[in-house]
Amino acid sequence: MKSLLSLLMVTAIMVSVADAQPPKPMADGHAAGQAVELFTCVEIEDPENIAPCAVTKIIMVPDPCACRDHCGCCEPKCVAVKICVPPPNPCACGCETHEVVKCKNGGRKQKYDYGKYSVEVTVKDGYVKVDYDD
Repeated sequence: MKSLLSLLMVTAIMVSVADAQPPKPMADGHAAGQAVELFTCVEIEDPENIAPCAVTKIIMVPDPCACRDHCGCCEPKCVAVKICVPPPNPCACGCETHEVVKCKNGGRKQKYDYGKYSVEVTVKDGYVKVDYDD
């Protein structure tokens, strides 16, 4: 339970970008003044559905390559993933600014809902799938 709360707290980190390109796996980014290495095995589905005025958001998900210990002996590791979401302030494209986050399966499935736009992040075996919907 502690790791899920930590995961949810870290997902609040946002970084602005100049254009709304689908996230490209790269080893850069910043969280609370520290460099963050982004996870590189990310499958992007439906990038054409990204909000036109999107900003980048760094979220934390369980490591898809970590051991899935059913006895609870070890705490799951997390990895950083970059997604594109509507901006937090109203913009010309009419994007909703209210964020609703739903988390299932211990953080292995996360949905970021912004009304017209949403992003589903699913941790699979060995990779993370990011699916954009409009």
